[in-house]
Amino acid sequence: MRSAMARGALSGLVVGSGLALALAFALTAASCAKHSHPPEGSDPSITPGIGGGGGGQDAALDGARLDGGGTGDGGALACGLAPTILAGFTPTRIVFVAPDGSDGNDGLTRATAWRSLVNASKLAPGDRVDVFAGTYPCAAVIGVHGDPAHPVWIRSADGPRKAKLECGGATYGIEIAHGHYIAIDGLDMSSSQQDLIRIDSGDAPYADPSDHILIVNSHLHDSGTSAIRATQATNVDIIGNEVHRPEAFGPQLNGEAIDLVAVAGARVLFNRVYDVLSNTAISARGGAFSTLVAGNVISNVQDAIHLGGVTDRGLFLPVDATAEATAALAHSNVVFGATSVALSALGCQGCVFANNSVATTAAQEGVRALPGATGKSAAAATSHTSGLVLVNNVFAFSAKTPTNLLQMAVDDAAGFIQSHNLFFLSGGTVGSIVSDAPVGGAGTISDRDPLFTNASAGDLSIAAGSPARLAGVPVSGVTFDATGACRISWNIGAL
Repeated sequence: MRSAMARGALSGLVVGSGLALALAFALTAASCAKHSHPPEGSDPSITPGIGGGGGGQDAALDGARLDGGGTGDGGALACGLAPTILAGFTPTRIVFVAPDGSDGNDGLTRATAWRSLVNASKLAPGDRVDVFAGTYPCAAVIGVHGDPAHPVWIRSADGPRKAKLECGGATYGIEIAHGHYIAIDGLDMSSSQQDLIRIDSGDAPYADPSDHILIVNSHLHDSGTSAIRATQATNVDIIGNEVHRPEAFGPQLNGEAIDLVAVAGARVLFNRVYDVLSNTAISARGGAFSTLVAGNVISNVQDAIHLGGVTDRGLFLPVDATAEATAALAHSNVVFGATSVALSALGCQGCVFANNSVATTAAQEGVRALPGATGKSAAAATSHTSGLVLVNNVFAFSAKTPTNLLQMAVDDAAGFIQSHNLFFLSGGTVGSIVSDAPVGGAGTISDRDPLFTNASAGDLSIAAGSPARLAGVPVSGVTFDATGACRISWNIGAL
């Protein structure tokens, strides 16, 4: 499964119309699925394409959608890209968890079900854990070593979100420590003191990092810090989840919604992330390598996507890492609502923002390129952004004029390339916005309304007369749009 993911496969980024961008970056695999931003608590079936535990949705999946595990092949991805760890999985043993069970039981029949996941240390490679509808305590620690043929699959057996883990202030909801080939599918989790799902290398940093972890189709909300935090791990898939209200107990706790620290080969795909009022929706930092952030719908957040960050130097992996993030690609994401900063590159080397659609009402900056930190044994303590590519993105600002359109420190502008972006300011002109880097590049469009269908509701599809229609160029690695459809034509933006 994605055997080359942790190292990445270097490939040149080439855009069409005769324009070649001389940048090598690591391409990671992606999925194709469709999502929208529902009201809180709404029926998850409005997000087709992600199969949940015990049947999920969309039993008849088309070629551009992901089966998260409930039906079909259990994890195949479209567009010819690498599948999840559940592809073709047949369990060797089924373990049962039910509200009327007992943790003193063996868990091997419905009549002898466990009462919680506290016995997770007893799981073995090849187990499928069926968690039936009900409410359960948290603080499960999972460290089983599955393998490509024998992953461990923990699923909401009666359908997505029917199994609820209400943590009641427990430190973590689920901690995956030294775990390999583990899938969490369709759980509803809330109210941890810190992270709801924490993925790490356990008590010995850098030793036996967790590897090939899948978090799919789950509802993660009201956590003390992050909803999902992965540290010192490899090959982490976060696909088709609804994530909101991290830092529910106070912004001082530093909780991004999805936070990847020292993770190699992560894919963050088709998640709905919202109400992150004092932090970042999705971040990849601390030596993150070969990260793909694509097809996510992000709204009402302080910052939307950080490729890089300012990480404690002791958390980096490898310890001599010279960049916060390397070879990251963020494409086909939709950002709307009260978002301060849409796209940030912080100590990010060889990173790409392509075909994203941004429509914000509280803009501070459109794009930010600033320094980050390095690993504790690196020669320099600071990493600078370099080789940043901005192509095929739409930026539409209303209600508040950005204070800086492209904020870019001098030392973080090396190798910056921009082309085929559309910039629009409702009630004003793009040229009136302060910008550290002049807006430009081939195919750039300014001061033309992108004609989103309904930006206030998050529908950033474009009308037939939009100037963004067919105005983009092909970008290697960008194989699908925000609906999950494989790209056969090139608009500017996510759709």
